[in-house]
Amino acid sequence: MAINVPKKGDGRLALALAAGASIREAADEAGMSHRTAYRRLTAPKFRLTVQSARDQMFEGALGLLAAISVKAVQALERLLNSESLNVQLGAARAILGIGQQLSERVDVDSRLRALEEKSNAE
Repeated sequence: MAINVPKKGDGRLALALAAGASIREAADEAGMSHRTAYRRLTAPKFRLTVQSARDQMFEGALGLLAAISVKAVQALERLLNSESLNVQLGAARAILGIGQQLSERVDVDSRLRALEEKSNAE
């Protein structure tokens, strides 16, 4: 049975690629040759590692976005009380637009979850 030992610099290469660096930039950051970096990318397991790192980065960003969204909505709510009718109108439009998008997203997510649960039960 073969033991998979990460090659030197693979972790840094994967993180740099996941963060959007070019292959050459990521190789430089990981301290490896460009050719080695290109070779690493031919391995499906390494590409999955890069994708997993990218997914984790997006999940973290999404969590932060969710946390600050409450503040953004509160700011829009305050703008509804502005003396300027134009500011009130802009805030109202923003709230209604965001509300509609969020409602649609929650509906689609709910339906998708129900389909997945039904599929898993079969």
